[in-house]
Amino acid sequence: DQAFSVFLLDDLMDTGAKLSWALNYLLQQSKSLKRIGIFLTHALFSTGCFDRLRGDAQLASSAGVSIHLYLTDSVQQDQQVLKRLQADGCFTQVKVIGVAPLLAETINRLQHGQSISSMW
Repeated sequence: DQAFSVFLLDDLMDTGAKLSWALNYLLQQSKSLKRIGIFLTHALFSTGCFDRLRGDAQLASSAGVSIHLYLTDSVQQDQQVLKRLQADGCFTQVKVIGVAPLLAETINRLQHGQSISSMW
């Protein structure tokens, strides 16, 4: 059995219910899973979301699976939520990625009639 990683992508995470379902499904289906990377474009963290994801991360951690959480700053994040996500050690890494440089370059290229396809 070879260890592997899984990447979950979600453009809009509100309650975290779909993400929680996916995490639990992956943890039940694979004993070889070692790392999960979660990428969220617009993370809202509505009521109950933090506790739901923290519980899933604790379950993953007890199974020997590390979870790396990546968020964009397209939605202003509550610094207290980010500190709580990092402090309890359930997530191996929590990183907020700025989108301003990407948006600025896209606007600049469009304004000057240049292709944006090479950016991807």
